[in-house]
Amino acid sequence: MDEKNIHDIRVSIRRVDVALSLLPKKARRQCSRRFERYLKLLRANGEARDCDIIGSRLATLGVITVSELRVKKRSKIARAVIVAASLKKLPLPIIDALDDKRVDKISSRLIGRIKEIFPIVLNDRRRVKELHRIRRDVRKLRYILDFLPVSRRSVLVNKLRNATGSKVELQCLQDQLGSIHDCDVTVEYLRSQPNFKKLLAREIDIRNHLYIRFVNFMKNKNS
Repeated sequence: MDEKNIHDIRVSIRRVDVALSLLPKKARRQCSRRFERYLKLLRANGEARDCDIIGSRLATLGVITVSELRVKKRSKIARAVIVAASLKKLPLPIIDALDDKRVDKISSRLIGRIKEIFPIVLNDRRRVKELHRIRRDVRKLRYILDFLPVSRRSVLVNKLRNATGSKVELQCLQDQLGSIHDCDVTVEYLRSQPNFKKLLAREIDIRNHLYIRFVNFMKNKNS
């Protein structure tokens, strides 16, 4: 399974995840077993995807992909295939329409969290978990927008712009945060490799550069 296929599976599962979360309670209960399997599949694909990210980052640093990463990726893909096969055995639930009140509740919660965390991450490059949290929340909001009629999308976008104090597009914001996250994943891996200290220092420098670019980008969008 190549990198693009892994990415496409992850995107599809996340979209299903968001769609299920917006359903009425009865429908969510119907989907609970399937939802648990989807999360297992997402985790397995996520770990395989991390191997691709690290391998790609190491290649930019002039390092041939470590065999350990290839072995780990094969293991995670094998696990993902088993979980995916088990999904076929589950009955397909009958799905109702989205619950509008729940849509508003979840989107408001996501925007509220972004509003709370955003000033923190703009002032402290060390807040890796918070940056990752915003990235995930922004991604969920993008998927929620896909399920909304056009007439409701502008309201949600304006709320997010008020929360971040900027007019930046969701996709652009997610791309900026995604680049930083890829470095963070690689930095975490390199810290576990005692022979890669110089590469670790270089990757941290690149990460800090991307962070500064992100902060400047947001400030320019605020002006």
